[in-house]
Amino acid sequence: MAGLLVVALAVTTYFLAVPKTVVAKVGSATINNSQIYEYIAMEKCYGATYSRPEALASIVNNALQTQVLSDFFNLRPTIQDLSSAARQIDQNTKDPTVLSCIKSALGGESNAAYLSIFVEPTIVNPALYGNFSLSPKINSLQMKTINTIFAKVEAGANLQSFSGYQKFDVPIKPPLPTNISAAGFQLNNDNLVNEVLKKMKPGEIWPKIVENDSSFEIIRLVRTGANNYHVDGIVINKPPFDPWFQGYVKANIPIKILDRGLLSDLKKNYSSLWWLR
Repeated sequence: MAGLLVVALAVTTYFLAVPKTVVAKVGSATINNSQIYEYIAMEKCYGATYSRPEALASIVNNALQTQVLSDFFNLRPTIQDLSSAARQIDQNTKDPTVLSCIKSALGGESNAAYLSIFVEPTIVNPALYGNFSLSPKINSLQMKTINTIFAKVEAGANLQSFSGYQKFDVPIKPPLPTNISAAGFQLNNDNLVNEVLKKMKPGEIWPKIVENDSSFEIIRLVRTGANNYHVDGIVINKPPFDPWFQGYVKANIPIKILDRGLLSDLKKNYSSLWWLR
């Protein structure tokens, strides 16, 4: 631990002298030279060595998620959200040595750099994915499709007659705990078992459409086996995240790399970056 802290304190002392020259703009956000070196210092705590262009690319990616969450979903973490998340990180960290190094590298747990560079992405990323997966606007076509099919099924149509028909098994007891979904209240496998399948009889169709992170489903319990519920039904997949996100950014979030040296390095060594224009 002492070694990491020495590294963190040394780089922090150096970076205090780095001018906060703006090197990039992402929507309404600015990225300065000091933030790049702070990001590099943070990654050193993990044993990683980042170049300035690599650090800038990572910061831009995080800034894009924050901008889209704010612009499209009208959500942005407050200082209270960030402070609460920081406390949860403290309570749940499995590597306090690295966390202590990161705090030192970014000026302490209450410093703006620690909250924005390290803590904020832990809130923004799951919030963005969760709101995307539940958005009626984004999923409007899929919602219309599943509602139309469900009405026909209720009127007596055969499940097998629809293109979204599938057969699948759901473990009665999942071998590993299922992670809580990004939004925190969607039906994961545990909830699907406890809130739906346990309450059904063989041959019964669940009287509501089931929604999860990636799809809308009409569920029928075929039979209960020794280890699995044998299920069939209609699955309508939701749109994938990446094409939507990239399309929204390209249409709505301007990205400008103002530092010519960084821009040249990005184009030379990281030309596959989808947002690089």
